[in-house]
Formats: sequence, structure tokens, C-alpha cells
Amino acid sequence: MWYMTEERQMLKNMVAEFAETEVRPFVKEMEENGTFPQHLITRAGELGILGLCYPEEIGGQGVDWINLAIAIEELSKVSSCAALLIMMAAVGSTLSIYLVGTEEQKEKCLYPVIRGETNLAMSLCEPAGSSNYGSWQTTAVQDGDEWVINGGKIFCTLTGQCDYYGILAKTGEYNPMTMEGITVFLVHKDTPGFKLGRIEDKLAWGGSATGTLILNDVRVPSSMILGEPNKGMMAFGSTGPQTYAYLAVLSLGTAEAAYEMALKYCKERAHAGGGTLFQNYEVVRHHLSNMYMEVEACRSLMYNCMEQMQQGKFPLTEAMAVKVYAQKVAESVASKALELHGGNGLMKSCDIERYYREAKMLAIGGFSVDIIRDQLSWML
Repeated sequence: MWYMTEERQMLKNMVAEFAETEVRPFVKEMEENGTFPQHLITRAGELGILGLCYPEEIGGQGVDWINLAIAIEELSKVSSCAALLIMMAAVGSTLSIYLVGTEEQKEKCLYPVIRGETNLAMSLCEPAGSSNYGSWQTTAVQDGDEWVINGGKIFCTLTGQCDYYGILAKTGEYNPMTMEGITVFLVHKDTPGFKLGRIEDKLAWGGSATGTLILNDVRVPSSMILGEPNKGMMAFGSTGPQTYAYLAVLSLGTAEAAYEMALKYCKERAHAGGGTLFQNYEVVRHHLSNMYMEVEACRSLMYNCMEQMQQGKFPLTEAMAVKVYAQKVAESVASKALELHGGNGLMKSCDIERYYREAKMLAIGGFSVDIIRDQLSWML
């Protein structure tokens, strides 16, 4: 591919080895027990994966969006859940703190995360909907040099696995035109009044604890506001292209792994009368050809978006488009891969059924593709 260099090939090989030898042994445990081994994030920090988009002066490897995409793609081929949590530490929850946070906030919430010592999660979803900002019930009121937060959040990724949580709360009348009226507060897990609620049992990504956060008169100092009061959506949205683009990488890795498994299976599966599924059935070969084309089209679109970010651009529309497109590719390819495996594809002992579930998760997790598609239509 045009973006590969000798250095990037070495990175790809290193991450692939890490994924196969250190991540894969824990995949079934994550699914069955709903836990994620923190030592894998620590190990990702030691290998430098978490610092691939941060400058060397803060402990990073130098800003290179394509390098991080290559790493997340390789991890996704083994487990999109593991890739998701490592991606969150590397960019999803931390980049906005690097871009608009204070030095105090970076010391508490950024540097420990990219070293792999702890986790950070941003939480915005409420029963009214993650995008229905004006109807949120979580509010914060200023009291001197502190803010008092009341309310709750649902579907928070990494519930119970973080030291800090980014809580988006209404601090004024929400203006849908300017998106003002929302503030981001960085809340420590041990703050009085902050409690963890129920952990959900969900379709996939068992290793990522998804649950409820409860806030009763939680006091947070003004120094832990990310960005400016009432302009939290600007702070949160400062990482828009990166967030959407790396969610697309999860889909690409999932699709790629499903295709490779299906190709291998069809070339090895003996069939009645001699030969294999691949040799005996034109329809099988055509399905595999279509899957290959979908994966490669997705790869081209996604890495084109990464290259734009590498050039210092802010390709928000392109990133939104590739997030939606990549998920549809992942779901299509994983579905056909499952069918090509026949009855074996339905068994939990076969990774294909997990890839199929993870592909569907990506339609909703990390922003609904239908909401993104609607928002994108107004930007055209």
C-alpha cells in the first residue's frame, strides 16, 4: 500500500505479534467474564502504542496518525474490544485533554493514561439520547470556585475501570446553533457523591465494562473544567475527525479478519466429490471477491482520511463518512464470512460469530451510524 514504509512495516509486525501472543489468549476470558486485563493496556503503553499520536516531549512517539491506524487495525484483527480500549487510551478519551487541557489536567488525566497506568472515559449518553443534548438531565451549578453536579450517565465505556471520568453536563440553556450550554468536568472516581451503577450485559465487547454513573451533589473544582464553561461541546468535538476515523479502523480490522478467515476456510474445507469449497463453487469465489473489494475500498477511504490528518487538515466530513461506510463493510463481510462457514460459523468456538457480533456493535457503539449519516447530510 502507498502509505507503508519499512518503519511502518516493522510497527505492523510488532503490533501483530503483540496481538497474537499477548491479546488473543485473553479474548475468550474477556467475553465470558466481562473483564479486561489492565496489564494489556500497560503493555501497550510500554510498547509505545499509546503514544503514537503524541510528541516525544510528553512521552509519545511523535505525532503520526497513520502509524496509530496501522496499530489499531492489527489489534482489531484479533479483538476489536481490545483495540477499542487501547484506542481510547491512545486517542479517543485523551486527545481532547492534550489539545485544550491545562497542565494540571494533563498531569492527572493524560500522562498516566498514555503510560498505560490507568484509564480515562468520556461519558455523555443519557436516557434521552447521546445526541439529544437539550434534553439531558445531568446539570452543574457553580458554587464559588466549585461546581455541583447532579444527574447520571448511561452506557459509559470502562465503568469502574478508570481513575477519571469526563462528565458532560448542562450548565446553561443549551443553544443548538452554537452548541453552547454544556461543560466537560473531569471527575475523580473517589469524589464524594460519585457512584457506579449497574454494569450491562451486552451483545459484544464483553471486556469493555459498560455501565451507569450516578452523581449526587458531586463537587468539582473549576480547575477541572476541560476547556471553557458552557463550551464543552467545542472541547469534546476538537477530536471529531480522529474519533470517527479510528472507530472506522476498528471496523476495517474486523472486516479484514473475517475475510481472511473465510478465505482460508473455503480453500481448506473439503467437499463431496473431491476438491474444496473454493474450487467447486463459483458462487463461493464470487462472494470472496466481493468481500476483498469491500475491504480494500474501505482501506483506501480510511487511510486517505488519515493522510489528511497527517497533513494537518481537519477532515470531519470524510471521517464521518468513513465511520459509517466502514461499519457497513464490517457487517457485510462478517455476515457473509459466517454464512460461508456454514454451521461452524454459528459456534462460539469459531471467531467468526464474534466478529459478526462486534461488527453490529460498531453500528451503535461510538456514535450511531444513522445519527452520523443524518448529521453528515446537513454538512454536504
